[in-house]
Amino acid sequence: MREENINRITSEFLLSNELLNNMAVTPESPVAQKEYTKIPRISEAFKHRLVKTDKSLASKVIMFDIENRVVLVGKSSFFKWKIFSPSGDKVGELVRNFYGSEYLLSSNTTTECFIKYVNVYSNAGPRIFHVYKNQLLPEQNGKHNKTISERVKNKTNQYVKLINKPPYFNYDTNSFVLNFNGRVTLPSARNFQVVHPKDVSYITLTFGKIAHNEYILDYSYPWCALDAFSVALTSFSWRFGL
Repeated sequence: MREENINRITSEFLLSNELLNNMAVTPESPVAQKEYTKIPRISEAFKHRLVKTDKSLASKVIMFDIENRVVLVGKSSFFKWKIFSPSGDKVGELVRNFYGSEYLLSSNTTTECFIKYVNVYSNAGPRIFHVYKNQLLPEQNGKHNKTISERVKNKTNQYVKLINKPPYFNYDTNSFVLNFNGRVTLPSARNFQVVHPKDVSYITLTFGKIAHNEYILDYSYPWCALDAFSVALTSFSWRFGL
C-alpha cells in the first residue's frame, strides 16, 4: 500500500509536467510573441475535502478524496508546511518567507511551485496571488540552474503563471464574491479560484469553506495533488497585513 501511494502521487507529477510543456514560455519564445496553446477542457475535476485541526501552535490539514481516503497530510511549523503521504513518507515541503507573502514548494520529484501574494501590506480589497509552476523542457531534462522563485524574480519566463480569479463586488451583500456553483457554502476570506491569465473563464482550481475547519479542493489541468494542496495550505498561514 505504501509503494502504491507513492507511485500514484509520482505519476501525477509526471503527467502534470508533461501537460505543462504545452504551455511553456521560454526566452526563445518571448511572452509578447508567444502563440499560446489552447487550454484543453476537462469535463470533471478531481474533487477533494480538506479537514484542518489546530493543536497548540501547530496545525494539521488532511486531504481526503471522494471515497474518504487520505491523499496527503500537511503539518505546520513556524515558517513551513511539511507534506506527507498517507503512509507517513515526506513528499514535499512548503517554505514561506517572514511576511507570509511568498511560498516555495520543493518535493522529492522534479515538481516545484512558487506562490506569491501581491497585496499583503493592504487590507483593502480581496486577496491577490500568483502561482508559478515549473515545467519540464526536453532540452533541459527538467533541470534549471536557478529555483523557480529566482527565475520569477529575474523574469526569465521559464515557468507557467496562474492567477487567482478576481472576485466581483456584489452591492446587495456589500462584499466581493465568486461563483462557486454550489460547491462552496460558507463565506470566507480564504475562498478562491485559480485561472490562467489568458482565459479567466477556465477555472483550474477551486478552494472554499463548507463547514467549521472543513473545505473543498477541486482541481484539474494543469494541477497535481501536491501542487494544489500546497496552494490551499498557503491560505491557512499567517500573513503580514492580512
